[in-house]
Amino acid sequence: MTNDRYAVVFDTNSYRNLILHKPIEEVKGFVEQIRKKERLKNIVAKATPVVGMEMLANLAGPGKSLHYDDCLKGLIAMANHCYEEESNSLHFFNSR
Repeated sequence: MTNDRYAVVFDTNSYRNLILHKPIEEVKGFVEQIRKKERLKNIVAKATPVVGMEMLANLAGPGKSLHYDDCLKGLIAMANHCYEEESNSLHFFNSR
């Protein structure tokens, strides 16, 4: 393994499609499998506020969005994918 660190940033459709046919109970375990592979390659996942807001928008409002379930699972996937246990926070992408 090298000392180089790499970042990966998923967009809204990436998270939604990643877990599309998975039951909500399997999302966290599935994402953990991805994180294990990323750690071996020194990759850190970073979240963007826009992706979170796009998925959250499908959870709001009086009627249920057609994408409600996929966006809920996508948010769970993003939160677990970008979570840093040591600092109890999410890694956010910073364009600076």
